[in-house]
Amino acid sequence: MANTISFTSRLSIADDGSTYASTATTATTVNVESTLGCAKQSAQKVGTGAFEDIDTGDVDLEEEYVLRLENKDDTNYVEVKFFVDAGNSAVCAIMRPGEPFGPIRCPAQTAGYPKYQMQANTAECKVEVVVGEAGDPDA
Repeated sequence: MANTISFTSRLSIADDGSTYASTATTATTVNVESTLGCAKQSAQKVGTGAFEDIDTGDVDLEEEYVLRLENKDDTNYVEVKFFVDAGNSAVCAIMRPGEPFGPIRCPAQTAGYPKYQMQANTAECKVEVVVGEAGDPDA
């Protein structure tokens, strides 16, 4: 059996009796590059002092990888920042209490970039991190 990754997502917005939603839940299973295989699930404490790297453990970020974050805090939000290089970054997402970021497929890093970091807004937050090597399934 091949190593696989499953993506599932759906978005629905209700506003004054109207509902706007993706037409279906998207569920896709894809193969990973056969030579890869390290993955990690953990809880990371994210502080307010500065943006901090996402703990990816031994996952090889020099190959394509998959990432999903979820803010487990009941009160505070977490910002996710995307760094193109050391001097160019922008907040690309805000995870309100209980909200996810992803799942997404991330490009391979060269010299440590591009990368994602997180920062809590008011108080330390626990964020669930699920990350795994994906590589190029056609390789």
